[in-house]
Amino acid sequence: YIDLFKRIHSGLLTREIPKKLITPSETRKKNEYNKKFPLEKIIDDIKKFAVETNEKHKLDFCHKSHNFNHEERYFLFNDFGYSSMVSDQKDIVTKFDGKGNWNVILLNSDNETKNIQEVLSDIRRFINYFLKGVSVLSINYQQLRQGEINHSDTQRDYSIDSAIQTVLSTFITESSIVAKLVREVQMSWKNGDSATRIDDDFECGDIRFCNKGWNYYEFLDEDWHDLKTDIFRYSFEETPEKIMKKMCLSAKVIGLSATATLDSVTANYDLNYLKWRLQRGFRQLTEQDRERLHQQFKKSVSAYKEDMIKPVG
Repeated sequence: YIDLFKRIHSGLLTREIPKKLITPSETRKKNEYNKKFPLEKIIDDIKKFAVETNEKHKLDFCHKSHNFNHEERYFLFNDFGYSSMVSDQKDIVTKFDGKGNWNVILLNSDNETKNIQEVLSDIRRFINYFLKGVSVLSINYQQLRQGEINHSDTQRDYSIDSAIQTVLSTFITESSIVAKLVREVQMSWKNGDSATRIDDDFECGDIRFCNKGWNYYEFLDEDWHDLKTDIFRYSFEETPEKIMKKMCLSAKVIGLSATATLDSVTANYDLNYLKWRLQRGFRQLTEQDRERLHQQFKKSVSAYKEDMIKPVG
């Protein structure tokens, strides 16, 4: 995960930006927001954020675990409240080792260390901000290219997916990383983030597990990268409740389940969350409706009495 930051940071600081990428489209020129946040300023702010994050945590230096038991696995879970899964309930911390010329990762330590959560959270904030900038640049570039095509003899559409890939590949060369980040940008739009503004607070709003999902980090040491510890981030952002909420906001949904109203979220939707999010849009059967259905059911099966059923054979 830290390597992803390093690749973005390197691309931002070493690659020249084509003028066309920061040329506002006709649609953007008409938007007052463009005067407050011109495209060039957006890129400059992303670069500034990258430099600050890099310097704060000395990310030019690799991270290496020191007192880990390499026969065990180490995880850090985050559902907007971190929990580490290590023996003896120890914290995973880090500090810069000037003699070794690297950042060491430790289990617990003295006051000179910082919790690894702080490093990973700051990197996540930067990547979110970077992707918001990519989103704004992509929308503008798609409008710009479509305008050029409309003024030519060619009849075709320039897709937003192509625009996102174009913007990302300006900063990042690895196609696999570009493909992953394209999905993250698309997912942010799907989750309701603004596609045209970079000054929104991406941490505001509903941060419950059912809406934001959860993610975790894994710390991995191998002989073939013996001088650094790889940190991987895995994210699960589409919860069943979130999918159901979206369906209910756009259509009438009828839920039928014998166990749905049990006070448990095991093998069930979290009804308390759905009630809270849907408010008046969440309806349950009244006692009168239940009784009416019960009576209708009794009437429909009244002809099937035990003495009238004669097995054959």
